[in-house]
Amino acid sequence: MTTPRATGRRRTRAFRNPALRFADRATRAVLRLGPLGILRWVAKDPRQPWDALKAALRGYLKMDAQYQIWLAQHALTDERRQQIREEAAGLGHRPLVSVVMPVYNVEEPWLRLAVESMLAQLYPEWELCAVDDASTAPHVRPLLEEYARRDPRIKLRCLERNEGICGATNQGLALASGEFVGLLDHDDTLTEDCLYEVVKRLNEDPALDFLYTDHDIRDTRGRRVRPFFKPDWSPDLFDSMNYVTHFAVFRRSLVDEVGRMRPGLGGSQDYDLMLRIVERTKRIAHIAEPLYSWGEAPTSTVADPEIKPYAHEAGRRALQDSLARRGEEGEVLDGLGWPYRYRVKRAIRGTPLVSLVIPTRNNWKLLDRCLRGLVERTTYRPLEVLVVDTRSDEPETVR
Repeated sequence: MTTPRATGRRRTRAFRNPALRFADRATRAVLRLGPLGILRWVAKDPRQPWDALKAALRGYLKMDAQYQIWLAQHALTDERRQQIREEAAGLGHRPLVSVVMPVYNVEEPWLRLAVESMLAQLYPEWELCAVDDASTAPHVRPLLEEYARRDPRIKLRCLERNEGICGATNQGLALASGEFVGLLDHDDTLTEDCLYEVVKRLNEDPALDFLYTDHDIRDTRGRRVRPFFKPDWSPDLFDSMNYVTHFAVFRRSLVDEVGRMRPGLGGSQDYDLMLRIVERTKRIAHIAEPLYSWGEAPTSTVADPEIKPYAHEAGRRALQDSLARRGEEGEVLDGLGWPYRYRVKRAIRGTPLVSLVIPTRNNWKLLDRCLRGLVERTTYRPLEVLVVDTRSDEPETVR
């Protein structure tokens, strides 16, 4: 049977089509132009923005259709479920995975989906550490108590006063007894094979301290849409945004070592925790499968990225603190266009030599323009330019 991992390259190629590329270019153009640029654009030809919007919509619909096909092709069958159960039972290392879920006033359908996704796990060695953060919604506590009675693997702590996301998560971490811990939001879901894929990777490399998966969005109709296929570990990208988000699993001893969640960074507490963890370990793995669905609940940043304006500033402070701990001089600035995007403007130490390598063959006019631009417009020194000629045969280029 073909596994999703074996088809990863085919999946990536499936999204490389002209409609999606055009939609991406249109979106980037709008961000680049800015408000004044858009007004000038509209004044020049009112049809252009509408055409770009239609192209972007067509691209989104095309991508959504492709993802639905991909999901259907990789849906778990009863045969595959049984195979996973047998493979899980035969793993040499079967660690307990503690999944921590702080809960506060979430709507009942979303909360049920989250807990049911844990009960559906094909890997059985887990515990759900749920913490009711003094919810005022009357359905939350009875629902969690109902599930805790149903399955002994569900641990429940009900707080008498609201401690916020950081405090509630720390309460959940205190309940955890697993070798590894993962974080689940109260309106999100795991796929049935999520923990199995995590533990399978841990069996392949027992030294791993930090694993993360791809994710998608579960919309209000229950459809899985907008997949986010992430790169393997990229420190520079992580210093620009929390591209890891969910689902992330950490060695519990390392979480305890770095001090768990820091108060005052609500909304970006996961980012801050991960920054502190990656300062201690480079044993990080990416599981290239969308094993986590981020719920598009009304209170989620998926539905409205600006619903928690404090979260962006908390992320910026977390990243600035990380630079200080690493001994790297620099300033964390806001990124362009979107919340939760940052730019680390590092301080330049001294005046190191910068080498620019220009491979070329013929086309002397382009080379001439490039070299003149470097000489006339670049003020930084020391600078060297290395022109690598690949058998140019035009006399002008040779001269």
